[in-house]
Amino acid sequence: MDIINILQWYGFIGVVSFFVLYALYVIVMKYKHIVKDEGINPVLKYILYGVFVVGYLGDILFRIFYGTVIFWWHPPHDIDWSSGHKRILNSLTLTEQLQEIRRGETHIKEGSIRRKIADTICLKLLNPWDEGHC
Repeated sequence: MDIINILQWYGFIGVVSFFVLYALYVIVMKYKHIVKDEGINPVLKYILYGVFVVGYLGDILFRIFYGTVIFWWHPPHDIDWSSGHKRILNSLTLTEQLQEIRRGETHIKEGSIRRKIADTICLKLLNPWDEGHC
């Protein structure tokens, strides 16, 4: 297999995983509000927890393998290990990366193409399903 084929597969897997991850995000956010407001069948609730876990792990993997390439910014090495497992896991997600980019806490400059990509993902794809998500 030559480098071109490897890059084509990398790109193909990235596009497919983005759409799968986005579909999982939409499902979880749609039912998150139903669970809070109305309650839900316990069996469906456990199925949704499974979807959430798969989506969360997918989010972390997508950030590591694709977010790093898109934004030329690696996952943090200065994780505060005493902050608890939830904070540690959240710091590894694509959402956290997008939030940090939008807050200006990275090397990515305002008005750059990477900042525009982060803004578009947050404002057009994530926030419509969960207001204020990023």
